Amino acid sequence: MEISTSVKKYDPTYRVTFRAYRTSDVSQLAKVEAQESFAKWFDAEGTFVKKPFDNWLGQNIIKAEVQLTSGKKRK
Repeated sequence: MEISTSVKKYDPTYRVTFRAYRTSDVSQLAKVEAQESFAKWFDAEGTFVKKPFDNWLGQNIIKAEVQLTSGKKRK
């Protein structure tokens, strides 16, 4: 699985693209794009809270894996 991220200047949105491949076939088989506000992962004092981020990240990895195992090819 390949994960790439991006952030635009002055935009509080975190963007992630998940691409899943089969080892025997390197053509892209699954692609999931997700985005979320950084505010979801920080408390009122500005401290990063890992659990909500991990949950969000894990849910999107599962989406890519489901697409991969269902055989749906994505471009």
